[in-house]
Amino acid sequence: MLFVWLTVCGFISMLLELLCGNHGLLVPLLLLSAFYFTITVGWRRTVIPFAVLGAVADLVLGRSLPALICLLPIVMMLALFWRRHGDCAMIPLQVLPGTAVGFVAVSGLLIMESLTVERLSAGLLRHSLWLLFHCTLAGALLLPFLCSLYDRLAAGMAFPCYRNVRKREDEFGE
Repeated sequence: MLFVWLTVCGFISMLLELLCGNHGLLVPLLLLSAFYFTITVGWRRTVIPFAVLGAVADLVLGRSLPALICLLPIVMMLALFWRRHGDCAMIPLQVLPGTAVGFVAVSGLLIMESLTVERLSAGLLRHSLWLLFHCTLAGALLLPFLCSLYDRLAAGMAFPCYRNVRKREDEFGE
């Protein structure tokens, strides 16, 4: 049942990211969801569904490289670092890792897609800075929202919650 929960949430995140991407907005919803689920259920359960969904999103958006698949391990390592050293109990504090995930997403995409394919110009620099600003801001604003939304849904289905990660580690010695 947990696999279905991961897949459905990832699929909805992918659809919303595709809708935003088709309107010219770079919103890292799939990577933010992967960050959340890596913290709550671990990277082993998260990697396969999110890698498949990332490949589908890259194909639909017409990217020349599988950017989301390449960025997924970086986001998962960031999530494991945050799980060990960060504070998952305070939802407003999730702005910090959300900013980091947004920055990783946009910088990876810019390096893989824009800067390797396009000719350097002032227009490309302006466009890249705009993408950097709005993707980082989207990550900062959306991760606390996703954490609270997914936690409410997960608590109703008796799945692990983001805000209880430290408590579970203390209880079970993980």
